[in-house]
Amino acid sequence: MSGDAQGTPMGSSRWLDALAWYGTISEASEAELTGGKIHAWQQWYAHPENQRVFEQLCELLQDRLVYRKRDRHPLAAINADSYDPSVSVQEWRQSRSPAPIESGRRPPGRSWMRTSILPVLAAAAAALAVLVLRPHWLRTGPRSTPGVTYRTGHGELKTVQLADGSTVTLGALTRLSVDYTARRRSVRLFYGEAWFRDKDIPNRPFTVTAGNRVITAVGTAFVVNRDSDRVVVIVTSGTVDVSAVPPVPKLDSVHPLRPSSLTLPVIRVRRGELLSYSNRGTIGPVKEASPRTATAWTHGLLVFDNVPLRYVVQNIDRYWSRPILVTRRAGNLRFSGLIDEREIPEWLRGLSTIFPVTVEETRTSACVRMRAPQAAQTAPNSCPGTQR
Repeated sequence: MSGDAQGTPMGSSRWLDALAWYGTISEASEAELTGGKIHAWQQWYAHPENQRVFEQLCELLQDRLVYRKRDRHPLAAINADSYDPSVSVQEWRQSRSPAPIESGRRPPGRSWMRTSILPVLAAAAAALAVLVLRPHWLRTGPRSTPGVTYRTGHGELKTVQLADGSTVTLGALTRLSVDYTARRRSVRLFYGEAWFRDKDIPNRPFTVTAGNRVITAVGTAFVVNRDSDRVVVIVTSGTVDVSAVPPVPKLDSVHPLRPSSLTLPVIRVRRGELLSYSNRGTIGPVKEASPRTATAWTHGLLVFDNVPLRYVVQNIDRYWSRPILVTRRAGNLRFSGLIDEREIPEWLRGLSTIFPVTVEETRTSACVRMRAPQAAQTAPNSCPGTQR
């Protein structure tokens, strides 16, 4: 993982780029925003770290938008103040203080301009220092869990409480990362299975990215299982919205500092429902599912209902120390049943009694293949190189 994702600055280049884009988009006229420049912006903003830095930059410079609503002073007047940033404001004021004046006389010059521009200059200097130096309070303040990664090993279960009070239980051989900001709570599931119980916080959504889609929770609990080429979402409480990962954003012509909100298809999944989708983009129908069955793995029980054997094997593989290989034809067989993770070897040996397969075990692995009569057909029947 990159240093920036862990809360440690990689350098000022990403922040300087964000500052440059901030100025380009907010200051340029429509004529200056050419197609090539907009395309370059979209490509830069598509990177998750660039997006995070840009949004944090916008928050830091929100005071600048407030000052923009006020009357601006001419550049000549600002230059006439001759503020020296190398000294403190108090020292600069003392050096610029006029001689005492007689009672009843108005102060000469443009002292009113000096007092009005000082807050702007001080705010600008502070913003630049924050952008370039990124002090410790910025890295640890609003980001309650900056790029924290959780993982489990074979047969290991782990329950962690996140900084916002949400809870996640990780199944065996699972890896996910948590990245919280002041505006959103983002989790990315790389592989494995997890049960999320999020705390409902208004205007700060809880999202889980798994594969090519994003699950947005609405004060709910749900299980996400990510296999080699598909993701299964089962809601155990409340409701979630499942949508595609947004593509490269388009600029909003009204508010150019933010990408326009894209209208993406959203599928709502409620308690007791299941939704699956593949890496190829296909989405299955919403089906009924038992919330109790969906979380049975937290008690050492793996439950399957008409699931292709290849996915059954992938889930069992996370709870058994030896890898299990399955041929393509055997992997298409469908299995229903309950498996105790402590009895995986017995289940594996019993497969040949319910399916036309043979199970070959070695000291380091196991192979499930179709029996000899089907082996003569065209489909491959060799475990090496098959899907797991």
